[in-house]
Amino acid sequence: MYLYPYNPLWKDYFALEEALLRQHISCDIEIFHVGSTAVDGLVAKNCIDILGVVQSISEFDMHAGPLPAVGYTNRGEYGIKGRRYFVGERIEPSYKIHLHVFEKGHAQIQRHRNFVALMRADPKRVQALNNFKRLLSEQFPHNKGAYQQAKAPFYTQLLG
Repeated sequence: MYLYPYNPLWKDYFALEEALLRQHISCDIEIFHVGSTAVDGLVAKNCIDILGVVQSISEFDMHAGPLPAVGYTNRGEYGIKGRRYFVGERIEPSYKIHLHVFEKGHAQIQRHRNFVALMRADPKRVQALNNFKRLLSEQFPHNKGAYQQAKAPFYTQLLG
């Protein structure tokens, strides 16, 4: 699992994707930059995680049609009931995108937002997570599933 040092351009990439999503999704949606690339100083995979919050997931489904035309592949719920998960990849500049859309009130919304808030509030946590992620990336250099599974207890402890 390759981890990149923090890149301040990740915020710019998020802004580009946010503008693209707002242009192509015609229902009301709140859009947040979440995950490791949203936290200054945190190492991460070169993947921009985006959280979308909608009033109605069925209404979102009716308005998500244009997303494949702009590079987003719909993966459905992808293991989390009530989620709409899309993946994308950009070539120039090069980065991946994970879009997680939930209906307002879904427990995963607060989980994603709490992670960013807790990490931004405590540089010592950022350093601890950086060290932990680097260790795991050395242990599981070619096994994303094992890396994710080994990382889970840290997030569970952090988020309760």
